[in-house]
Amino acid sequence: MINAIKKYQKYLNSCIEELCKIVEEAAEYRKSLNLADTNDYELFYPLFFKIQTMMNSMHNNTQQKEAEIEIFLLGHTLNSLHECVIITDLNNIITSVNPAMLKLYGYTIDEVIGQNVMMLRTDKKTWDLTEQILAKTFQDGWEGELINRKKNGEIFPIHLSTSVVRNEEGTPIALVGITRDITEQKNLQHQLEETTRVRSEDLRYFSTSIQHAQEEERRRIARELHDGLSQRLSGMKLHLELLLSELRPEDKKSLQRVKKIKKQINDMITETHRISVNLHPTALDDFGLTVALQLLFKDFQGTFNIPITYYPSISTHEHFDRQIEIALYRITQEALNNIVKHAKATAITIRFTRDIKKFVLSIEDNGIGFNYTSIRGIVQGKRGLGLISMKERTENVGGTFEMTSIPQQGTTILIQVPVQQ
Repeated sequence: MINAIKKYQKYLNSCIEELCKIVEEAAEYRKSLNLADTNDYELFYPLFFKIQTMMNSMHNNTQQKEAEIEIFLLGHTLNSLHECVIITDLNNIITSVNPAMLKLYGYTIDEVIGQNVMMLRTDKKTWDLTEQILAKTFQDGWEGELINRKKNGEIFPIHLSTSVVRNEEGTPIALVGITRDITEQKNLQHQLEETTRVRSEDLRYFSTSIQHAQEEERRRIARELHDGLSQRLSGMKLHLELLLSELRPEDKKSLQRVKKIKKQINDMITETHRISVNLHPTALDDFGLTVALQLLFKDFQGTFNIPITYYPSISTHEHFDRQIEIALYRITQEALNNIVKHAKATAITIRFTRDIKKFVLSIEDNGIGFNYTSIRGIVQGKRGLGLISMKERTENVGGTFEMTSIPQQGTTILIQVPVQQ
């Protein structure tokens, strides 16, 4: 229809142009015959006026039709939306809603028109937030999550976005809010979080179980090394000593061979003892963590010649939770291994304290340190297994693991583990 009207308007325009040409040609013809000038436009003015009136009428009718179609399309769009559309005046009084809003909230159109939008809010907290939303809406719009109430009293979460409607002069004339029910989304999110939590707990339990199994296996192997291999090596050493006592002094070649074998056996006994202690230090079971750490530090300094300053504030023979003792011992052991491999440190300071609520273990070196980018690269590579192990051991006993490092200034590891009541 609108296209037909526009086509007819175009035709009338061509008629006016044709009439103008006729008037101009008549004036030229009259001029060539030296006839008196006349205003031919006055002759055709009624016709011009009628045509122009028809065109104006059709133009206004076209604009009206276009506006009607635009309004129809807009209304159809709003009514078809699954999101709820709420239009209010500048005082938050509802002036219009779409069917989706009525369906979701359970109201009829008469129950919401003329009401304040706060009828949908739940409590004072969300009422106070309404003022903030209104202020933000007048600036550049507001978007976020709220809790709303249906007519039947049901509470549910929504996602709301707001904006201002302005007239041609830019003056605000209305507010628009688009609401979407996110109950299902929240339920899925909670299910995902619960699934993630359960899986994290399962992984932690699995990791803890593996570590417990490893410790028990280490304990068994260490005991077999100590009670089996070490005892046999000691027996061989005793037989060699007897053999040495039976050899004659002039048999120097045999004496040297036996002494050499004896030295090798002594070295084997020492190495077996070292391996046994690394697998599972018996001092940890017999005397507690403080003594076990002191022996570890003594052996470390003797092997790598890096001095360790140790500040324990716990009684020498005090025992506490076995899993915590094992975790802190292994963390310290792994930290010292990392220092030897990567830090190039010349001094190490270790503090072990305890208060009513927690154990605190700090391990500090003066090595080359590293930056955050290096930390990420280390953790993602094979070299990061030690750091991952320390962190997992800490978390498995409910503690927190922190590491700070400054290039060329050293690294500090801080372990905090709650005291088991």
